[in-house]
Amino acid sequence: MATLEKIRNRIGVLAAVLIGFSLLAFILGDLLTSGQSIFRQSQMNVGVINGNSIRYEEYNALVEEMSNIYKANTNSQAIDEMMMENIREQVWQQLLQENVLGPEFKKLGIAVSSEELYNMVAGPNPHPFVRQIFVNPQTRQFDPSFAIQFLKAFNAGELSEEQAAQWKFYENELYREKLAEKFNTLVAKGMYVTKLQTQEGYKEMSRLANVRFIGKRYTEVSDSLIKISDKDLRAYYNDHKASFQQDASFDLEYVSFDIVPSEADFAAAQKWINDIRNDFAAADDPAGFVNANSDESYVDRYFKKEELTPPVDSFAFAAKPGTTFGPFFTDNSYRLVRLIETGLVPDSVKARHILIQPAAQTTEAVEKAKKLADSLEQVIRKGADFTLLAMRFSADEGSKTKGGDLGWFTEGRMIKPFSDAAFSMQKNEVKVVETQYGYHVLQVTDIGPKVKKAKIAQLVRKVEASKETYERIYEQANRFAFTNNTGEKFEKAVKDQNLVPRYAMSIKPTDTRISGLESPREIIRWAMEAKVNDVSSVMQAGNRFIVARVTAVRKAGIAPFEQVKPQIEIAVTRIKKGEYLAEQLQKKMADHPSLDQLALAENLPVNEANNVSFAATTIAGAGFEPALTGTIAAWPANKLSKPVIGNNGVYVFEITSVQEPSEPDQLAITMQKSRMESMYQMRAAYESFEALKKLSKIEDNRARFY
Repeated sequence: MATLEKIRNRIGVLAAVLIGFSLLAFILGDLLTSGQSIFRQSQMNVGVINGNSIRYEEYNALVEEMSNIYKANTNSQAIDEMMMENIREQVWQQLLQENVLGPEFKKLGIAVSSEELYNMVAGPNPHPFVRQIFVNPQTRQFDPSFAIQFLKAFNAGELSEEQAAQWKFYENELYREKLAEKFNTLVAKGMYVTKLQTQEGYKEMSRLANVRFIGKRYTEVSDSLIKISDKDLRAYYNDHKASFQQDASFDLEYVSFDIVPSEADFAAAQKWINDIRNDFAAADDPAGFVNANSDESYVDRYFKKEELTPPVDSFAFAAKPGTTFGPFFTDNSYRLVRLIETGLVPDSVKARHILIQPAAQTTEAVEKAKKLADSLEQVIRKGADFTLLAMRFSADEGSKTKGGDLGWFTEGRMIKPFSDAAFSMQKNEVKVVETQYGYHVLQVTDIGPKVKKAKIAQLVRKVEASKETYERIYEQANRFAFTNNTGEKFEKAVKDQNLVPRYAMSIKPTDTRISGLESPREIIRWAMEAKVNDVSSVMQAGNRFIVARVTAVRKAGIAPFEQVKPQIEIAVTRIKKGEYLAEQLQKKMADHPSLDQLALAENLPVNEANNVSFAATTIAGAGFEPALTGTIAAWPANKLSKPVIGNNGVYVFEITSVQEPSEPDQLAITMQKSRMESMYQMRAAYESFEALKKLSKIEDNRARFY
């Protein structure tokens, strides 16, 4: 029967929904208090989608479910901050689809029956994800009997709680995918390309022109030659309002008070390492001494010289065992090193294994796994084929298809119990090794040449800011925040105290990063509720205390005219320069009717571009110029063009030759139609969802909680 481990290691098509899952870091505590609490009933909503409130508890439960699935599939105990962001976003997108598309599914009568779901798993054409899970180790092919057997066990309640939860999650994903597939198919089938569209599309793709052209850049025109009125700017704003749509955001100015060790902290660390040196040198158990006193744990392994950093590398291979070296300072730490022993140790080993994992973390399941591993060890010792046994029994999907072969690896590359065993075994020896992953039937198949290695004990004292230093820097930051609690005072103090201000621009409430700051969510949560020129209290971001002020606040929607006026001025200036250059070139063309004459009169080089089609948006010598390539596509050969106003300048061209498309045969028409329909259909699903979202009322309050 297919095991949980197969599911764990064969995520396949559904991997995308699992990328980046993370645990919630928001802990509800004593804040659930009176009517003044930020967690009043109406404020416990993570969001509202089309009138449906997404409660914190609901959202949290989904996050935790996905987190557990991710940890099970990756054998992870914890999930980092980046994955945290991804899982929250994955959950939110899932809720959006359910609440935006769900009503549409009902209107259209789209549903997935139990028979359809069963066929996705055990039918004649199962889902690709299912095909990856239920593989016969002998044939290495999908075996439907494995799937059927697994479903029977699931329905009978014979799976572990963890296995059942994982399968239920995957089953729900299959269900949602099938619903979306039906909807997308329905939308896609509404995309039809006519015969005329097909013919025109073929011509646009197939007509190729060789071109000569000149261009005058906008940078060549002085701004003083262009007159722009407020009426011009407002007219552009009104005509392009849709392009000024913006999300809610804010700008920050902040000063940083870095939490760094003082001279006294350095002196204290140096004194500590000097005081303890003799005790370390005389310790009967240097490894235990390190673990009891050092800021870094003892590493129980042999090192080659090139694996050690100066000056440890020179000392370890020149000193006698028992010798102590140091103290010395490196990597912001004071260090002592004691040589334990040197010897000739294999550089690497080659091994193979069979991983046996307990079905559950119960005494019975663990004993059963250990018994199976011991049995396999015995039959291998008696001559059984290791490769076949690995393919049949191993839970390590990465190596089982190779007969358990792990290839060559150096000491320390594998987890410690496994590595220790491998480097202590003889060639072809077989033994059972227990690790956090289960029981490994391990065989060393080859041993590399022996090289001189050293085992060392390293005592480390990191130089860190003391409590006194921390409090002193905090007091400095707090004094600044208290005395400069207005925008005006903040700005003046920065200048008077010669502080270096830093800036964070266009920060959104849901952002999790500010360049240069570690874990800035506290700052962002404060700023999203603040007003312009509000000054924060002291906030910590990594090893810094931060005092910030809000310099700008932008509401979601169409940006106001004054806010976008500078960029409007740039756009209108470019338009005016385009009109100016086009007029100037048009006048010159009256007396200089050929491209070469015009180029000579304007002192411009003549550029050449070959095989230009309507589908192109860039052109050699000009850059991104869709207006130019579009005009070329429709222009006749051997005729000087009118000035074309583009993105970067104004152009005049002539087509020297054209490769006109041949009359397409039925195959070419069919292929063109297929290409165009595929393109439209690929866009249809995404754009339909985006359109429905625009018609929906969506309130995203996640920034309040995370």
